[in-house]
Amino acid sequence: MKQIKEKDAIYLEEYDVHVKRYLDYSEVYAIARGVMKFDDWDKKQINYDVLVLHFCTDIKDEEISENGHELLHSSGLIDAVKSQILNLDDIDKCIKYYTSIERSLTQIVNYIDNSLKVKNGRSK
Repeated sequence: MKQIKEKDAIYLEEYDVHVKRYLDYSEVYAIARGVMKFDDWDKKQINYDVLVLHFCTDIKDEEISENGHELLHSSGLIDAVKSQILNLDDIDKCIKYYTSIERSLTQIVNYIDNSLKVKNGRSK
């Protein structure tokens, strides 16, 4: 097997920004958790976009705040960045996992089971 190396960041000359090609699982989880804090679609989307910029680019948080989401989005920067990230769909998979009915039902069953064990004097 050939030596395996990490994919290099992409340079977006139009915006003078370097974009990391992959999110690691802790970054995927952090973005998903940040997005799941909100109920409104627009707030979810803004948080998603800002966190992607935070984790995948060399743009400083202060620059993101100063420019604001609307400008970063309408300029095409956010879409240009997101198009370079090869595992962006992992964020949606993570959100679907944590918000799935199956997971919720499993948690409920485990909670009831543990509660019954404690009630009957048998703790784990």
